[in-house]
Amino acid sequence: MRSTIILIALWFMPAALHGKPSARPSSLLGTDICSSWYSKVDPDVHTADGDSRPTTQEKTDLPQKVLQKQIEQVSDPDNVKALTDDQTMTAISCLLNLEGKTRPSKMGGATRRDVSQLFATAPINLAALYYISYLYTQNWKHAAAIALRGPSASSNDGHGMYVTRQSAIQAAYEAYRKWFSQVKQNGLAHSRASGLSPLAGTNLEWY
Repeated sequence: MRSTIILIALWFMPAALHGKPSARPSSLLGTDICSSWYSKVDPDVHTADGDSRPTTQEKTDLPQKVLQKQIEQVSDPDNVKALTDDQTMTAISCLLNLEGKTRPSKMGGATRRDVSQLFATAPINLAALYYISYLYTQNWKHAAAIALRGPSASSNDGHGMYVTRQSAIQAAYEAYRKWFSQVKQNGLAHSRASGLSPLAGTNLEWY
């Protein structure tokens, strides 16, 4: 009788006590993985990783030209060249989730010194696309600014600031998702080598 009770107790004992890892909800795991990538563009998401690019507060405190010089010090500020292909693909997948985030991001303005146009702070969804292209090209300065241009792609905020319209950003997300499907089929290395472009076939391009 006693041995029967012991066997029953062992049967219902948590898996962790048998030396097995307890199951972790996949939704929580996904959130943890993506948080570090969300923090690259969303000022409200914080991780322990840190970020070598200027924060929202730093943007407020420093003139745009100083920020441009700070960013231009390196073309790969987050060292994305060190990522494996799997890590890069995961990061892209995470950032594509941010299409609906239209609040101001922690990124904005020109990325090169030779640009005289002034830009409004990029919304989170646009900054996410820019970061995706950074991951893909491994070059932070793959464009002159975190802004899209094309027919009806932009407007002026009334203060001389260039603003990318949400309609253009939504069209870009559609193109990026199609491109990402191709990248998953062809492989990241092959897609890079063949020059597969996220905005190919659209009337949009990075500034």
